[in-house]
Formats: sequence, C-alpha cells, structure tokens
Amino acid sequence: MSALFAGSSRAFITSIIFALESTGQFNALLPLLATCSAAYVISYFMMENTIMTEKISRRGIKTPTSYEPDILEKIKVEEVMDADSIIFSDENTIGEVKEWLRKEPEYKSNYLITSSPEGAYTGIISTSNLYNEMHSNEAKLKDIIKRKNIAVDSESSLRYAVEKMANENLDVLPVLSLESKTIIGILTYTNILSSYKAGADDHKKKNPDISLKRRGLKILIHGQKLMSAIKNKKSK
Repeated sequence: MSALFAGSSRAFITSIIFALESTGQFNALLPLLATCSAAYVISYFMMENTIMTEKISRRGIKTPTSYEPDILEKIKVEEVMDADSIIFSDENTIGEVKEWLRKEPEYKSNYLITSSPEGAYTGIISTSNLYNEMHSNEAKLKDIIKRKNIAVDSESSLRYAVEKMANENLDVLPVLSLESKTIIGILTYTNILSSYKAGADDHKKKNPDISLKRRGLKILIHGQKLMSAIKNKKSK
C-alpha cells in the first residue's frame, strides 16, 4: 500500500513514515525503502502527472511552469516603450499624411497616433481608414478619428497592455503621462515580445530548469548503446 501511494503521489518520505507510524513495525523499514523507491522511480519515468496534479493538468495548468512569476506583470510600460516615435497632429489633412507616408516607406505601422497641437492625445486612426475613398484629402485627421479613449499610462504593466491590445484588436498603443495625460511614447507588440524574451532568458539563467527525467533518459539510452557495443565486440 505504501509503495502504491509513493508511486501515485510521489510522496516518498511521507509514504514510508505513514506506514511505520500506522503499523509500529519499524523492522519493515528496509522492505519499505526498497518497494517505495522502486515505485517512485517507475512512476517518475512512466507517469507524466501524479494524483495531486492530474486534475489541474487536465484543465491546462502545467506544473510547475504555470506557477512561475508572470514576466509581463513585473515589467512596466515605460521601461520598454518607444519614446522617439512619430505622432501625427490631428490638424493635418488626410492628403498631407498620405503624401508623407508615400515619402517615408520605412513607416510600417498600421495605425497613426494623433495628438492636438498642445500634445494631448486625441485618438488612433488605422491606415485602412485613412485610405478610405469616402474621405476627402482636404479633411483633417480629427474628423476621421474613431478610437479616442484607447491608451495606457506609463505605470501600467505589460500584462495590462497586452490585454488592452487583445480587447481592442490593436498592435500599438499610445503611452500617456500620469500627470499631464500627454503622449510620452508608443508601445508596440514588438516591444512586448522583445521584453518578454529578455525576461524569460533572464529567468532561465537565474532559475535553471534541471530535468532529472531527461538526464535519466539520456543515461539509459547511453547505457543501451554501451551494452550493444559490448555485445558486438563479444560477437567479433
């Protein structure tokens, strides 16, 4: 019974102590060590989860990786935003912006961030809306702004920014100052991906993932190759 519990729960020490305390037969320590050790090793290599983690694993929670710190929650928007970004005045005409985009093919964003002449954020315009044939080239950008309240402040976490992007179906967000509410930068999905990769790499360096199972499998495979090599030598 102790071996069964040790294998299914991988609570090796608990299984042995529980059996000894329940029965009081301390002379059974050696058999318990042998059977529980065998059950634990077999379970470790044959079972992906234990009875403790099987249910939550079926819900999509993978232990222990699901309990690692949320990298995006720890990083603030101001740490990764582009402070030197292009902001369009909402007083510019559609024709002027089209001409500028024609001369600046390096501008790859699908959205235009607009502000008032005083620097206050006024909205986001998609390039598809900009090139809509229904709009006159003489119309101003402020006349075609549809998204006016979509932004994040500089103190927000990247987790919040990602949720905002997903909810609004955007790949760019203006970053506003907490005090003045003026635009101080732009956050793009590439900024988020780069910071996530850097954070993940840093976490791996500080907390290396040592997989005993993987190392054990390599040892077994190497042992099998060694055995086959020895057999080949004997046959020769």
